[in-house]
Amino acid sequence: MKIKILSLIFTLLCIFIYSCTNEDDLKVPIKVDTNPPAALTAADVSYRPIAGGAVIKYSLPDEKDLRCVEAQYTITSGKNSLLEDHSCPTL
Repeated sequence: MKIKILSLIFTLLCIFIYSCTNEDDLKVPIKVDTNPPAALTAADVSYRPIAGGAVIKYSLPDEKDLRCVEAQYTITSGKNSLLEDHSCPTL
């Protein structure tokens, strides 16, 4: 019997809290940024050749919608390669 009363009180409390919310607060438009993040420049990137590869360092632009960094490079055989880093901080 106690459980039924507590569940009824909880349900009424939830209904009361929901009915007290302002519907205008729930209808806030979502802002969509259609501009892509700024590209990295040569000043933002540095590299150090090592045996069998290179160490590449870069500083990220201050963009909230940055999802990954792509690096395109050509190896000595003339083959183009692409590297993506998805470990960038997100929202």
